[in-house]
Order: sequence, then structure tokens, then C-alpha cells
Amino acid sequence: MDKARIKERAEEVNSRSLDFQLSHAVAACNVMIIEDFKVRSQSEREDLKQKILVASQRKDESEVQRLREHIGGLKKPSRIYVEYCNIPEDSGRVVKTEDNHLVISLPLALAEKSRDEAIVYNEKGVQELRRRTAHELGHVILHFDKLMNQTGLRGSLDLGPDEDIEANIFTETLLELRRNRNATLASQGFYSKGIL
Repeated sequence: MDKARIKERAEEVNSRSLDFQLSHAVAACNVMIIEDFKVRSQSEREDLKQKILVASQRKDESEVQRLREHIGGLKKPSRIYVEYCNIPEDSGRVVKTEDNHLVISLPLALAEKSRDEAIVYNEKGVQELRRRTAHELGHVILHFDKLMNQTGLRGSLDLGPDEDIEANIFTETLLELRRNRNATLASQGFYSKGIL
């Protein structure tokens, strides 16, 4: 591949990376979901193994088979994906997919407002995109079980006002922690002044 094409691809990656505000937080939430899943499923698996032992002692082969199938059918851990779509700028949602993953849908217009014509950060747009992303991550972390039990495409839109208040508290806390961390890094010379 020639040098110009390599640079073009690097510029494309840089440009697209602007769309992924709080990507480290999304990755952290994925890790937390997997860890929680391991804890929950380990206890459920142990319980099922105990039941298989009891059914085996009773020589109840149909029950043993049913329990083994149940163990095999335990859900795999969910993953979080982020998509940008044509939804109103003042909205966002988390929806469970058929394969038990969670998709955070964010307004495409917000992603576009987060950078200017020269693909440079637009501070107001970036802050709003981060706020919207953090809010939906709050629903994922705080209301995971409720989201996993929902059907349909409304997802987190069907959560109640109390859950929305909790997600707002999560948002403000996460963004304040991020600003503090980035300010500390900037004061130590790791970041230039920029959007914190």
C-alpha cells in the first residue's frame, strides 16, 4: 500500500474515532457486564449441577437430561454496541437484541455536531454527545436486568422516571470523574489544553 493511502486510512480512523466519545467507558461497562455474568452464571451452574446429582441418585434420566440442556442453554454474556441513527437529537436509548446484546442508539446529528468541517472537535457538540452516551451507559449499568427482560424496540425508553433520575446522577458523576482525571493529566503535561 502506498504512503498516501496509508495516511488516508489513518485520517479516516481519526475522523471516525471522534464519533466514539467515552469509548473507554463503554469498554469498561462491557467488562463489568461480563464479570457480573460470570458471578451470576457460576452460582446458577453450581445449583444446576447439584440438582443433576440429586436427579442421578434418583435415577431420573429425563430430569438429568433436562437439567443438562438447561446448563447448555444458559445465556452468554451480553456485549454493548453503539450505533448512530436518525433519531431526534434530544433522545437516545438502549435496546436488547435477539442475541441478548445491548445497543446504545445515539442521534447521528449529535455525532455530526461534535466536529466541524475540518474534522476538529466542536466542544459543545462533544460535551452533548458525551452526556448522552454517559446517560445510556448509566441505564446499562444500573438497570441491566430490567433492560434484559424487555422486549420490543423501545428499550430504555420504557424505563420509569426513577430510572431516568438514576441515569442522570450516573451521568453527572461519570462526566465529573472524567473531567477531573483529564484535568490532572493535563496539569502533568499528558494532554494539551483541549476539551476536558
